[in-house]
Amino acid sequence: MGSAFIEGWNFVEVLGEGAYGEVKLAVNDVTNTAVAVKIIRWNGDKQRSADIRKEVCIQKICNHDNIIRMYGTREDATSVYMLLEYASGGELFDRIEPDVGMDPFNAQRLFRQLMDAVSYLFDRGIAHRDLKPENLLFDDYDNLKVADFGLATIFRRQGVERDLDKCCGTYPYVAPEVLAKRPHKAQPADIWSCGVILVAMLAGELPWDQPSVDLVEYKSWTERKSTKPPFNKLDILSLSLLKHILDPNASTRFGIAEIKEHRWYKQRLTKALIRGKSQNNQSSPDPKRFRTLPESGESVISYSQPDMTSRSDSREEMNHNISSDHLASFSQPIDIDNMLLSQIPCTQGSSSQLSQTKMQRLVKRMTRFYVTADRDQAVDDLIRACIQLGYNQKKINAYTFSITTTDRRNSYLAFRVSLLDIDGLLLDFRLSKGDGIEFKRCFTKLKLHLDCLVNDDREPPMLSQC
Repeated sequence: MGSAFIEGWNFVEVLGEGAYGEVKLAVNDVTNTAVAVKIIRWNGDKQRSADIRKEVCIQKICNHDNIIRMYGTREDATSVYMLLEYASGGELFDRIEPDVGMDPFNAQRLFRQLMDAVSYLFDRGIAHRDLKPENLLFDDYDNLKVADFGLATIFRRQGVERDLDKCCGTYPYVAPEVLAKRPHKAQPADIWSCGVILVAMLAGELPWDQPSVDLVEYKSWTERKSTKPPFNKLDILSLSLLKHILDPNASTRFGIAEIKEHRWYKQRLTKALIRGKSQNNQSSPDPKRFRTLPESGESVISYSQPDMTSRSDSREEMNHNISSDHLASFSQPIDIDNMLLSQIPCTQGSSSQLSQTKMQRLVKRMTRFYVTADRDQAVDDLIRACIQLGYNQKKINAYTFSITTTDRRNSYLAFRVSLLDIDGLLLDFRLSKGDGIEFKRCFTKLKLHLDCLVNDDREPPMLSQC
C-alpha cells in the first residue's frame, strides 16, 4: 500500500530501517521521478540533532559519481527527512554469492570504483567509518554508490589532520586499531574496511568476526597463514594485494596510491561468462552502461543496514551552516521544491494497490522469486519452512512476515518476506538487520525448502524498468 509523502508524491516501499528511522522510496505520480527519503527521528534530542546535522554537512560536500547524492533536507518537530538519490540497483551484498563471491572482473571493476569514491572522500578530509557491502549501492547503470554517512566524520580541515579515537563501524570490517579504541589515523582504517569488502567479493565470505588476536582466523592471518578459507580461494595477485591492505600495522598499510599501482589492480581481466550469465548468476550488464575506472572513546558498532546509530564527536567538527537548499544534480527531481515542510509528515493513502509504474521502481534484488501457488498456500509453506529451519516468524500483516534467527557467527539476523502481486505472485525477501552475506545464506536455504513452489519459468523483476 502506498502512502502520500506530500501532494503528488507517494511512498512505494521501505528500502531499509535502523534504530532511529528508516529509508523509503518516494515516487512522483506525474513524472515517475524517484527519490530515497531517509527519515531520522530525533524527538528533540540535542545530541542526535547535532549528529544529524553533521551527516547532512558531509553529504552536502560530496558530489561524485560513486557517492549517493543528497538533494536537500526537510524537518518537522520529530524527524529530519534527507532527500537522496535513489539507487535502484540494490546493495553490493546481493551480488555476492555465499562461499563463492563474484567473478574477478566485476570484483575488480567495483573495487576500482570504491577506491575512486574513497579517494574523493579522503581529498576532502572525510572518513566514512562504516564501509561494508550493505552501504554500497548501485544505480541503474550498475555503477557503485557509497551510501549512509551516519558514522562519517571530518578528520582534516584546512590542512590540519586529527587522530580519531571512537570505535565506529561494523565488527568484521573494522580495523584492529579501531577495535583497540586507541587514537588512530582515519585513512588506513577506511582502507582496511575496503580490504575486507574485497575478500567478501572474491571469496563469498568474511575472513573473521572481528580483527582480534583472540580469534583463530585473525591470528592465522597475522602469522601470514593463508592456506585456509577464505584466503585459499584467492589467486596469488589478489592475495598479494590483500596482504598489504589488511596489514595489521596501520603505518605500513597500503594507501590508495599504492593500491592503484599494484599489479592486481592494474591488470586487465576478462569477464567470465557461463551460458550468458556471470559466475555469480547475474545477468551480464551492457558494458556501454557502466564506467570502468582506470585506476578511547565511546563505542559505536553497527549491525544493520542502514545503521542510524547515534554518533558523538567533537563539536568543533560542526562549523558549517546547514540549510534545506538542494544541490544541483543531473538526476535531481525537477519538482523537489514542491516538497513543502508543512506537508510533512506523510499520511496513509487510500489506494490498496500501487500502479504498475510504481512497481517498476522496485529496487533490483536477487532475493526474490515467483511461485506457482496461491497466496494462502505460499504463506502456509513459508511458515512451515521457517519452522523446519528454526527461524522465528512474525506476521506483520496478511502477506508480510518478519523472520529472525542467528547466523553462523551467532549474530542476530532479521529480514522481511512479502508476497507481492506483480504480474504473478512474487516472494520478495529484504534484509532488515544483520550481515548481508549471511542473509543470502538464509534466503538460499528457504528457497530450497520452497523448491516445489518456485516457478522456474518466470524470471523475477531484478532490474529497474524505468
